[in-house]
Amino acid sequence: MRTLTVEARAGHPVLTLVTVTDAAARGGALQLGPLTASGFEKRTVDAGSFGDLVVTAELSVEARPGGHGDLLLRASELSEGGEGDDTRLGIHFLLGYSVQLHAERVVLARHGYDERVLAEHPLTAPLDPGGRHRLVVRAAGSRLAVEVDGAPAIDHDDTLPHLIGRVGIRAVDAELYVHELHVDPNDTVHP
Repeated sequence: MRTLTVEARAGHPVLTLVTVTDAAARGGALQLGPLTASGFEKRTVDAGSFGDLVVTAELSVEARPGGHGDLLLRASELSEGGEGDDTRLGIHFLLGYSVQLHAERVVLARHGYDERVLAEHPLTAPLDPGGRHRLVVRAAGSRLAVEVDGAPAIDHDDTLPHLIGRVGIRAVDAELYVHELHVDPNDTVHP
């Protein structure tokens, strides 16, 4: 048992959200696939929680204009939106990060029941609809790095990081097919 203590040094403490979870070490890497998401859909793909990790995915995305296929990491509290659990309304309702493959760019976004774009990078060539692409995401503490098809795309240090959560997938007005997903809990993901 561990104790969480919150102490105010001046004024009153303001505490908006605290997630406490046992980050017990997993017994090694996790291999999943194939996985799919369609239309407006999001879900985690394993019950484990991860902090520092490397996620490697071979995936295909067919998106309508403005749509994208995503990997979720350090994700928690996934919920749907409002009356009737509207998946379109609730597509951003989660805590964590999304790495989004759009037709001509890759985007890193932080989610706190909304979506805040942290970084984006144009792709060297537009995504081939339905073509296979390799996405590698490295997370260590507050630092997140993304590679697309072997080329570095994003390296970002988040000032308000989500530090633990699950791995998942998300489609936003798209068809996402994950051929293979490899999750490696690793404390040394950045050189």
